Amino acid sequence: MRFFESRPTVLVGFLGLFAIVVFGTALRFDIGDRHRLTRRSDVAFWMHLAAAPAILYTIMAQIYLGNQDGWFTASTSVWQAVAVVGAVVLLMLIGIILDRRAFVTSGLLSFGYAFKVLLTEGGFARLAASTDTLVFLTFLAIGIVVLSLGIGWQPLRRLIVGNLPDGLRDLVPPVRG
Repeated sequence: MRFFESRPTVLVGFLGLFAIVVFGTALRFDIGDRHRLTRRSDVAFWMHLAAAPAILYTIMAQIYLGNQDGWFTASTSVWQAVAVVGAVVLLMLIGIILDRRAFVTSGLLSFGYAFKVLLTEGGFARLAASTDTLVFLTFLAIGIVVLSLGIGWQPLRRLIVGNLPDGLRDLVPPVRG
């Protein structure tokens, strides 16, 4: 453990390698069962469930690398919060394309904290009557994201997958409805 404490980039590299291997293996299972009819799809589900947070936290480790206070602290900068939101949005896009909600759910807490930082640093905290209001708005934003994706999942998939190149579109699950 001391080895990784003194060399955090090595730990991040191992986590990233794990994430890529698990994600790549899950993709192979998914591509082998685009219509999700066999056990391969079930195996891919569980592998994506492991890969999604590993990918997210590899990205976050890069974002927070060198931050002595750690992740999600008062010293989180606007740049870090924007980068976290960007990473979560990218993972959500991957989840929509692959029709795997694990990529959405894995980033909700990170999105929530980053959103709170953006509200605070954007000056909204001064306008809010209390910390409770800020917490409420953060949970409201998370709820809006979850409901919007839940309600609009298939139309969003239709839009995004429909604009993919044919070769890539033929690898992902078809859009239903």
